[in-house]
Amino acid sequence: MSALERKGAEVSVLEGAGLTYYRVQKDEGTMTYTDENGHVEDVDWGDHEELYFSFGATQTLVTKNLEMMQTFLDAGAYLGGFEVVDPEALLVLQADRALMQGGANTSGDIGGDWDSSVLKNVDAVALVIAEEQDGVQISAQLKAVSAEAAMSVRNIVEGLVALKALDQSEGTLGEILRQVRFENDGSVLNVNVPIAAEQIEALRDNM
Repeated sequence: MSALERKGAEVSVLEGAGLTYYRVQKDEGTMTYTDENGHVEDVDWGDHEELYFSFGATQTLVTKNLEMMQTFLDAGAYLGGFEVVDPEALLVLQADRALMQGGANTSGDIGGDWDSSVLKNVDAVALVIAEEQDGVQISAQLKAVSAEAAMSVRNIVEGLVALKALDQSEGTLGEILRQVRFENDGSVLNVNVPIAAEQIEALRDNM
């Protein structure tokens, strides 16, 4: 907080639904600050003059939309379902799973001028890494700009995965890549891959 304020940002501590959240304002729309490790970081607010963020017991939300923040607070500092990849939710980090869950807005509406044929067609991404009985399950969900774009992204990613699996045909990584499954549902692309415990051990031994 203090680093943001030293660089000219106005940080306000607010309350809603009995919970605390923060509003960051800066007229110019961009700012630079040095983090605790001495690294210089550039923050670009795009065309948005305000950002809101709040820390819940299991989720952290960063959003440019006050209504989205209020929804988060009203629900006890928790977003579920497709809210975690809503374009208004710039970033959601969740820690109530055994491993990790998160989501982020990648759309151009927030200044995401990505040099990537995949990300240019994707508005939001959600990722879950969860423990399964015999390993872990990695699930990714990409919300594209259209059903056609979702299929195009699938073709690109599926092709890259297939090429990498062929290149690693004799190794554990190749086995894992051949387990990747793709499913389209309109403008949403779901990608899932189960990884067995012995595959995790083999990868670790080869590091």
